[in-house]
Amino acid sequence: MKNMRQAEPPEKGPVVFPLKTVLPLLIIALLAIGVILRFVNLNHVAQRSPDEGIYTNQAKVISIEGPIKGTRALVREYNQNARLWIYPPPTRIGYDWLLGGVMKALNRTDTDVGAYISFAASILSLLFITLIGLRFFDPLVALFALLFMAVSPMELAIARRTWQDALFGLLGLSMVYYVLEIAKNPKRLLWYIVLIISGSYIILVKEPGAAVYGLCVLWVACMLAIKEKSIIKASIFIIAGAVSVIASYGLISYAVGGIGTLLNIFAHIKDAMPTNEYAIEYQSGPWTNFIGGLWILSPLSFLLFIAGAAGTFLPIGRDEAKEHGIKLASAWLMVFSAAFFSIAIITPYCQNYRYVSVIYAPFYLAAGTGLWYLSSWIRPLVKDILKAVIPLLAAVLIFAAARDYQMFEKIFIRTGIMDISVKMVRDFSK
Repeated sequence: MKNMRQAEPPEKGPVVFPLKTVLPLLIIALLAIGVILRFVNLNHVAQRSPDEGIYTNQAKVISIEGPIKGTRALVREYNQNARLWIYPPPTRIGYDWLLGGVMKALNRTDTDVGAYISFAASILSLLFITLIGLRFFDPLVALFALLFMAVSPMELAIARRTWQDALFGLLGLSMVYYVLEIAKNPKRLLWYIVLIISGSYIILVKEPGAAVYGLCVLWVACMLAIKEKSIIKASIFIIAGAVSVIASYGLISYAVGGIGTLLNIFAHIKDAMPTNEYAIEYQSGPWTNFIGGLWILSPLSFLLFIAGAAGTFLPIGRDEAKEHGIKLASAWLMVFSAAFFSIAIITPYCQNYRYVSVIYAPFYLAAGTGLWYLSSWIRPLVKDILKAVIPLLAAVLIFAAARDYQMFEKIFIRTGIMDISVKMVRDFSK
């Protein structure tokens, strides 16, 4: 007689200790820590940066004059004043209109209003990183990524400023999530729609949004062509993405007063960059400095990111990740992070860590996969002393997280610096 009992399902991953009973409490605790750290540092801003003043002024005009009339007034002023060309242009309507709307709703036009948007966006990023870690990876990955995102010097720096980078990072993270959902279930139309909508919007928030969107479209198209074996579906998705990009730039063109006006603004930005003394001194240098800054800001995450890349792309150790779907998901995080970071490296005068806010969460998630792989590799070696290893691992993670937060205080709180350019990070971390 056949045994009708089904086989026990395999473990989800190499978690080094049972988390089921305490996982919700740990997640709530880490989320609370992240929210508290952002709240207590929200008002610890000695001085607002010039970019914050520009964004605030742009949004103030829009809140008073309206989106179209206000934007066109700002564009006229921008084109007539060459001194403004080194500052954020009034083409970032996805952020300026949002900030102007919040100003109008709160009946306030001070620089703190934008900081509240960054604060909220950063908290939502914590929720997204938790969701991605639990849904597509493993509790160990989720906890690591959430812990280090909660204390991230980079994320904490942008979460208290009137920059659009926290919103930009949130939008990019949401798009990373939608791509993972599509990879998990390519037949569900909803994720394609929300990815296209988010991609259209991120272009309105900041110019590099086109690169973020492009990477997402390319990955999905390759997946449809290779995994789903459908060139037609891949082509349709690429066309839909291209149409949405055209629509986004069409809206920007209309807002500023025409495509010719928009091209003039882009020309002004290009002409002004080589004369921007701040960008030349603080956002330039060897590419190794830009990469090295990640080691300065979060050394354990940097090392574990490398371990995650090794586990994902090299045929080493046990291959549990394939059966749990982690390899494909981690490969997407690695490729996305490396590609966008490389774009920032090769673009002149762009070595600023707030410009790459879109990779913060993927970076920590990928580092979490590095910890997952290491735990998978060493677990058989320490199974006899596992109970002794667990507290040691927890202590190392807590110490490393505390060190990251101390680096945030050292670089940004004690000095009062107004940016996170590569030279500032290197100089003030010593």
